Amino acid sequence: MEITLNILCGLGLFFIGIANVSHSLKSLTGPTFRRLMARAGGNPIAAAATGTMAGALLQSSNAVTFIIIGLINTKSLDVKRGLPILVWANVGTSALVLLASMNLRLLALFLLASTGLAMHLSGDKSRYRYFLTGMMGLGLLLMGADFIKVGAKPLQYIEDFRTLIAFGVQSPLLSLIIGMV
Repeated sequence: MEITLNILCGLGLFFIGIANVSHSLKSLTGPTFRRLMARAGGNPIAAAATGTMAGALLQSSNAVTFIIIGLINTKSLDVKRGLPILVWANVGTSALVLLASMNLRLLALFLLASTGLAMHLSGDKSRYRYFLTGMMGLGLLLMGADFIKVGAKPLQYIEDFRTLIAFGVQSPLLSLIIGMV
């Protein structure tokens, strides 16, 4: 029962985190965001940081590509400034995979504590609220991933589960059906 609750709690936190990050990114895509992207593209270090963060938050270099193309089409960003951001987005998409293999709990707790405190102290009308909501979402996402990791760990010792996984590897159709559920 504890295994199931850990995994379900992890999935819930993970999806809430994704929703928070997505909502804050949508809220940040105004004229100020466009100006920041244009400035970031002109500085190699800022382009690296922006691309890496965008890739890590969106978990899709294709999504970053579409955003960059949209900014280029609206003349908010030129190709020369957008390309470095796009290149670094690939680093960001693999960053969370790397983090998943590490101890996420400390990073998640730090993000949740610091952004929760900052949100409380800054108030509802803060100009940083969308950024803080995104960071809170990232903390929830990482905490959810850690719950899933902790919950799934004991499954490796359950013989029936190992047999099911071995059978699923041999039967792609069964794997597809289980994945759809």
